[in-house]
Amino acid sequence: MQVLTRRPADGHERKEAPNLWRAQEATTLATRAGQLCATGAYAEALPLAREALAIREAVYGPEHRSVADALETTGLICYHLTDYAQATALYRRATAIRDKALAPEHPDLRRSLNSLGKSLQKQGHFTEAEACYQRALLHGGRLPADTQTIRTLTYLADLHQERGQYPAAERFYQRAIAMGTAIPETSSLTLARVFNSLALLQLEQGNLSSAEVNFQHALDIYEKGFEVVPPYVALLLNNLAETLRRRGDDNRAEPLYQRAIATFEAKVGGNSPHVADFLSNLAVIILRRKDYATAEATFRRALAIYESTLGNQHPLYATCLTNLAETFRLQGRFSEAETLYRQAGAIVEKSLGSAHPAFAKTLMNLGWVRGQQKDYAAADQLFHQALHIQTEAYGPNHPDVIQTLNNLTLLAQQQNLPRQALAFQTQANAAREHLLTINLVTGSERQKFLYLKLADEETHRTLTLHLHNLPRDRDAARAALTVILQRKGRALDAMTDVLALLRQQGTPEDLRRLDELTTLKGQIAVLTQRGPDRTLSAAAHRAELKALQEQADNLEADLSRRSLQYRARFAPVTLEAVRNAIPPDAALLEYAVYSPVDPTTGLPQPTRYAVYALKADGTLRWADLGEAVPIDTTIREFRQALSTPTRQTTTVRRAGARLAAQVIAPIAPALTGVRHLLLSPDGQLNLIPFEALPDRHGQYLLEQFALTYLTSGRDLLAFQENREASPHPPVVFAAPEYGNGKQLSLAGNTLPALSPLTGTAAEAATIQRLFPDALVQTRAAATGDRLLTVNRPRFLHLATHGTFLEAVPQTARTTPEDLTTRAIGLPQPLNPDQVRRDSPLLRAYLFFAGANQAAPKSALTALEAAQLNLWGTRLVVLSACQTGVGEVRNGEGVYGLRRAFVLTGAQTQVMSLWSVSDRATQMLMENFYARLKRGEPRGEALRQAQIALRRQTRYAHPFYWASFILTGDWRAM
Repeated sequence: MQVLTRRPADGHERKEAPNLWRAQEATTLATRAGQLCATGAYAEALPLAREALAIREAVYGPEHRSVADALETTGLICYHLTDYAQATALYRRATAIRDKALAPEHPDLRRSLNSLGKSLQKQGHFTEAEACYQRALLHGGRLPADTQTIRTLTYLADLHQERGQYPAAERFYQRAIAMGTAIPETSSLTLARVFNSLALLQLEQGNLSSAEVNFQHALDIYEKGFEVVPPYVALLLNNLAETLRRRGDDNRAEPLYQRAIATFEAKVGGNSPHVADFLSNLAVIILRRKDYATAEATFRRALAIYESTLGNQHPLYATCLTNLAETFRLQGRFSEAETLYRQAGAIVEKSLGSAHPAFAKTLMNLGWVRGQQKDYAAADQLFHQALHIQTEAYGPNHPDVIQTLNNLTLLAQQQNLPRQALAFQTQANAAREHLLTINLVTGSERQKFLYLKLADEETHRTLTLHLHNLPRDRDAARAALTVILQRKGRALDAMTDVLALLRQQGTPEDLRRLDELTTLKGQIAVLTQRGPDRTLSAAAHRAELKALQEQADNLEADLSRRSLQYRARFAPVTLEAVRNAIPPDAALLEYAVYSPVDPTTGLPQPTRYAVYALKADGTLRWADLGEAVPIDTTIREFRQALSTPTRQTTTVRRAGARLAAQVIAPIAPALTGVRHLLLSPDGQLNLIPFEALPDRHGQYLLEQFALTYLTSGRDLLAFQENREASPHPPVVFAAPEYGNGKQLSLAGNTLPALSPLTGTAAEAATIQRLFPDALVQTRAAATGDRLLTVNRPRFLHLATHGTFLEAVPQTARTTPEDLTTRAIGLPQPLNPDQVRRDSPLLRAYLFFAGANQAAPKSALTALEAAQLNLWGTRLVVLSACQTGVGEVRNGEGVYGLRRAFVLTGAQTQVMSLWSVSDRATQMLMENFYARLKRGEPRGEALRQAQIALRRQTRYAHPFYWASFILTGDWRAM
């Protein structure tokens, strides 16, 4: 074996050995610093990076490329530690070294220019920062298609966005995304940064739905790409939280802010502008809760951090000052507020210029203070100055523009200038409609409802301007009715559109996710119905329900986003479009519950009812009906009289006459020559049958008018669509065998067992005789599982027990035969905590075979029913008790089975408003279906069946014939 020996080192090598050893030491230190940076431990990494830099300078001299690397690494650490002045000095040296040694297109030089530009931008040196970015882009020469160019484009976009130059910012982001998606080697993390930046721009422009999608996408990339969460994730958490806050979803936003603060403090430390950002945003949510003391303390904590890190002349310091001033203003501390507003305005104007939207905000807030001190001329000038800046920067449809228009509306009201106020409010409403169209495309129904709540004050103010300030003004009436038509029931419409489109045109992946959502909601319903037990504590039960609901919300939002490509086919809602959809012999009665807004305080006054009557010829009438409390009291009395057949008919007529005097008589002159009432109720009016109201001569409206119920007059536009009928045969469920159990367990409550419904079997037999192709499920075959497999039948008839759980006892009547009802008996008060906690869609039930024995899927909730695919189904009849009642939400209708079957896509629903008589319902339904078989329109068939039943002496009481109402399309099937 030959042994190889190393030759002895010569003199030059012996001289250079210490330098080589020290260079290796610098590399080791730099590597260790990089590892610490990857975990966010920048403070620990800094001394190592500085030592590595010193060694390299000693070994190689100050102009060596490896020194430039060390300078850049140390500068990056200082940047993350928010020492931007030191970072800038280090980046300048690195850039100078590389500028001498490298060609202009070299990626290392372009990286140095980008880093220097970012650091300068952080200090507000925008012109010099832009020059660095332009150099990195080779002054408009051929752009290398690489990661460094993507970053430069993104940084330039960031810079333009910060300066309020949004069109230019969007162009640069789009170029970055296009390049990033075209280059296979692009880092997913680089793309995540671009998505985040684009989302920030969308957030600024008020496109909250798209912003939420892109923030979540960027967050998912980061959380999946790192075993140890980097500090940058805290920024994404804050951004996502801010988007949710602006959508009105404070409950989801607040924990995200808390996570952002905790993450950044743990990784970097608390003395950072980022932590101050998170604190300031969190304080805004606290302020909305009117916890002024906590909000003030949180804002002051953020201010202290801004001052220690950025100084007291930075725009972020000014923004926080503005928020603190707002806290004072809301408490009536106007002098303190004005001082801070002026201080903030001076800072913003100096640093960003007088054309920046941030400066407009300070003007708007200062205008608020001047207005509240009745200096109207100054306030008007400040608001108009702010509006001009905002419109130039954002365009006409930004949330800030809407807010300023709302302020101008209030200011005009305070000066008793109602026409001027109406002009501003109408402009704000148009801008809001634009944002609603964008932001209701995605999200769960809960998210849509929360976002719509942000517009409530504008709706109420519009009605106030008309009915209180300009009660005889036709333009004001048109503006008020337009906003009602656009916003009433909007969350339901948005969700129905999404589900219908997915069912009709969805991809296999869409349908898979829809099935997954259906399964999740079924699990939620089962878990809710079961309640806590020996194997599952109350806390664990709540936690499991919350987790399932979050999964369902996320999936629902994802499905909603997939409908974007179809939104173009939904035409905007206008008064003219609705008018053109009204039949010649009909009148739309659009009821609204509103709270008049006090222009001095901006606070809502007692809730009132109003009604607008619109005809096909354009005739428009209106009436303010008075405060809601006395009307709601009369409604309760009327409902009680209607649902108690032992009361004399004269008692019902008297109660009905009182209600008719309140809600029909004021608009009666508009009904001359009308044969068909298109009723869009609101509030508690959703729970009464207008058919049973008498006119001034004592005649029921049923005898005079055909009546159709709508969620909103906007529904008429959907009826104009050419919706093909389902080719599938009708389906009937009736007379289930509930089983021999002695009690029914429902949502944590023990109830009496369900009794058989003999009339429903005959009802089903009649329907099958009239429609021989109908698939009829009775007795043991009438299971909830079978119902959940039903797919788009021509019509669906469900004859069984049903209920809506309220914290009020109700009793099923069992004698005499006429009074046997399709209700369940609830002789004991229900668990009020359970009732209040559950969604109303989890408190509305239909019962099927095996319910008395707690068989699986024997008690289906409205939440489960809403997952049925009934797109193209012409009619759903719920021949059961209380299927049309639920939790009433002003402006959004009834949450229960009534809402659920609209979500399924069914065109028409026939449902009951109280516990119906088994025998009378059988007779009504048999007549109704016989008329449908003869080709009569759906609405007229029900009306004539009700008239025929009423004319029988035994069933003359409205209890028997008035319970069922028809909602949706009234025309022939």
